[in-house]
Amino acid sequence: MFNLDEIVKMYFSVISAEAILNDQMSYAEFPETDFKRAAKTYLTRYSDTENSELYEYIRNSIQIEGHPYAGMENRSGLNVFAALEELAEQLLVLDDNRVVCQYAKLLRFREITRYVDEDILVCAYKAVRCKRYGETVGNCEWETAIGHNNMQLNRIVKKGISENHFHLYGSAPSFQLIWLEMMNRTGAKGLVELARQLDERPRVSRAHYYNAYKEADCLGKILKAALIRVYLTACLRNEHEEKEFLSMSLVGRILSGELSVYDYQYEIQQMIDLQNIYGRFGSEEEVPDYALYNVERNGLERKREEMLFAGERWLTCRIMICEILGEKLPEQLYQWFYAYLVLKNNIRDELVQTNHTVGFENFQIYNNRKNIYRNQKEQIFCAVMGSVRQGNVKSLEIRITPGETASNNANRILAIENITKKIKAELREQGLTAPNIYYVLHFPKRKEIVIPKEEYKEEFCRHYALRKELYKKERAICEFRERYPHVASIVRGIDACAQEIGCRPEVFGPTYRALANHVPEDILGQDKVRQLRKTYHVGEDFEDVVDGLRAVDEAIHFLDLQCGDRIGHGTVLGIDVEKWYAYKNNTILITQQDYLDSVVWLYFKLSEFRIPDCENLKRHLEQQFDKYFNKIYLSSIQAEDLAFIWLDKQREEELRSGIFQFNIYTYYEAWKLRGDAPELYQKGCFDKGLEFGLNEHLVNKHYPEKFENRYRKEVGFLYYAYHYNWNIRKIGQEPAEIYISPEYLGSIVKLQKAYVQYFASCGIGIETNPSSNVLISTISGYDEHPIIQLYNKDLTWDVKSLQNCPQANVSINTDDKGVFHTSLENEYALMACALEKSKKGEEYLYNRQMIYQWLDNIRQMGNLQSFYEDGNDRGENNEAG
Repeated sequence: MFNLDEIVKMYFSVISAEAILNDQMSYAEFPETDFKRAAKTYLTRYSDTENSELYEYIRNSIQIEGHPYAGMENRSGLNVFAALEELAEQLLVLDDNRVVCQYAKLLRFREITRYVDEDILVCAYKAVRCKRYGETVGNCEWETAIGHNNMQLNRIVKKGISENHFHLYGSAPSFQLIWLEMMNRTGAKGLVELARQLDERPRVSRAHYYNAYKEADCLGKILKAALIRVYLTACLRNEHEEKEFLSMSLVGRILSGELSVYDYQYEIQQMIDLQNIYGRFGSEEEVPDYALYNVERNGLERKREEMLFAGERWLTCRIMICEILGEKLPEQLYQWFYAYLVLKNNIRDELVQTNHTVGFENFQIYNNRKNIYRNQKEQIFCAVMGSVRQGNVKSLEIRITPGETASNNANRILAIENITKKIKAELREQGLTAPNIYYVLHFPKRKEIVIPKEEYKEEFCRHYALRKELYKKERAICEFRERYPHVASIVRGIDACAQEIGCRPEVFGPTYRALANHVPEDILGQDKVRQLRKTYHVGEDFEDVVDGLRAVDEAIHFLDLQCGDRIGHGTVLGIDVEKWYAYKNNTILITQQDYLDSVVWLYFKLSEFRIPDCENLKRHLEQQFDKYFNKIYLSSIQAEDLAFIWLDKQREEELRSGIFQFNIYTYYEAWKLRGDAPELYQKGCFDKGLEFGLNEHLVNKHYPEKFENRYRKEVGFLYYAYHYNWNIRKIGQEPAEIYISPEYLGSIVKLQKAYVQYFASCGIGIETNPSSNVLISTISGYDEHPIIQLYNKDLTWDVKSLQNCPQANVSINTDDKGVFHTSLENEYALMACALEKSKKGEEYLYNRQMIYQWLDNIRQMGNLQSFYEDGNDRGENNEAG
């Protein structure tokens, strides 16, 4: 009954909390008028007549058994809690005394929990079991992202999986932590600022489905939720002293908006503080959430980090149980509780990526909002323990931003290590496998904005400020590796992350070469500091498929990626090119500089990979080169400038007379130099005096193949102009709208296939992140994930498909599991479930056991991709069968 999915989403993520608080709609019998209004806006596949029929169907179809309590016999799907409970029963199951998702319904569950907090469904399931079997609330400590009941898949991941793409703070359950902070400290530092950000730049916009629709601002929503929560908690504990602090009638007036909630913020916090005082029962023990005092007392003896969210879950379960059993709480409390869940969901929508906006910038806004939470120890514990608590993770790669000094790097890692050591010890005590944990230092990318001409200085190359920061951090990392070998020994790699549009791989070339070639002296008795491996976020977010493929190529050549290194995401290598351009309506928006670069790159790659039937396209590309090179470069280059730089009057005359011209060939050779540090060309040509000694890493010695091309004055000058000519940079940043012709499209499809074969032959790994890629890119579902096009050994019997596939080195990871609300185990399961359901016409595309073998292959590749290796760990070599 998939209509139920949409109805529950509508009840909890569409309806205005203000309407609930003003009793314009009832939790117990959702009003027909409001149902039809909302359905008209959100269930657009149905006509008005059909929505009326749907209302009657919901009224009559959902019954949670015959209810024994007076007045509750007609509890139908129009009761929002009854609908929620029915949905929970359809999706969830008890397995080994844990609530998990029914594997066959995992994709459905994943889609619903984009809109409705997963904990609400789990609590509803517990409430139903309480009704059916007389169970108590019991244990409220479950995984942030619950698992599934597919025994075979669970046994596959128990053989050992590696997490090779794990951003530490993005992997913490930030929404849950921030929500507890909001509910316990209404005046928390940064709360007002965060609420302002959520109001000014909302990620989810709700349609006003009727004229009187209204919502409170975010801070108002938070304060009202905090008031409801503390009042409900006091009522459940039967502590009238706290309830009388603000009477029920006064609370109602505040919640309805008759009185301003801001005028009562102090009183709300006092009620919360009283709950903390009375909850301790005279003990000195204090917990981070006052609702935890209601959890069974034996729970408080356990480590606080294990049960952080148990209080919130206990409260949700208890109210739902009271409602389903018909316990005699005032009816108004159930109405407020419904509003509380809606308010909570509203804030969740702004902290967990739930919207359908594509692109990295949308994700980055979500990701940056986690910074309001100040307790980093809690974040670290939750991120790491939440990933390894099942004992399945063999290797965990933690990515953190490097500091600006050697001691800062050492202290950051030691602080994390103090927490991870406790986690490992705890896992061993439980008889579980403790993972190998190591670190990768990642440099955030940053889009460049061209500064005003009056502020421009001669030394300002592209990304001048970022390059200076990178050099400073590069020196700090080298010093850290030399001074703190006991800590540096567990740092195994470097990475560059964040938005790639506007920040090309070339920016990181000198830093990558310097760090990859830095080998501290081995000292007897000290930990071995290993040579750093390299990975790089690329091919995830791009303005054109060619632009994305070029970025991957630049990463390989400008960063000198070698066999055993990796790239993060790389979705451009396996996406459906035709679908991507169709999604963009066969028209791209791209900066003129990037378009010019892509035109030149494409022109030569068509020849290099021997793409057939593209002569007409190459002529078109030559015309495009002439157009945009003239517009960006020739309009900005003065003949006198060339003569001054080259001290060559003859060349000046040649330029004036038009005898000498730059062309697409010299431009391509200049593009190849972008892995070099720009300061080598600051005089207008290659300064070979800077390429030796301490500055050796400034030159990209492995690319281009012909080192001497640097000495060609036309080539060196074009690279100089690319970096130091203000007019070129300004014009190049202006956008262009480009129509993608069928001929262009057909050649890109062929080029992508050829390029991926080349990429796979390099032995460079690809860290795929299914949920992250589905949410950020234009991929419509897990069954379209590029990993299927990149590696299909054992997934299909089709010989042609196997031969055409590059069989690249791939792994499955989570990326920022807190933002995307997932787990590594679930990433494997989501891929499996999607492929099992994938059809062409009426026929299933894949065999279930072959899917599992394919995933097991990827699991093993993921273990081999890990940068962790010592004398006792050799990847999969010792794995049985």
